[in-house]
Amino acid sequence: MFHKHDWDVVERTYVPPCSFPGVDMQGCGPDDLNRLLAQAVGGLTTILWECRICHRLRQEQMLGKKEQQQ
Repeated sequence: MFHKHDWDVVERTYVPPCSFPGVDMQGCGPDDLNRLLAQAVGGLTTILWECRICHRLRQEQMLGKKEQQQ
């Protein structure tokens, strides 16, 4: 059965900007380094969504703090 998902926010978390003392950067590629630097500068927001119909979960991550939902 097919349906259009009706997403509802279940949980929202925010990790503020921080430094990464003691992080071993050996073996990290440029993508890993860029991701860590972006999180250190802007923080990271994670939103967990659940479909009201089928209860499927979806996770969305974005840099910075997300204040409002669309």
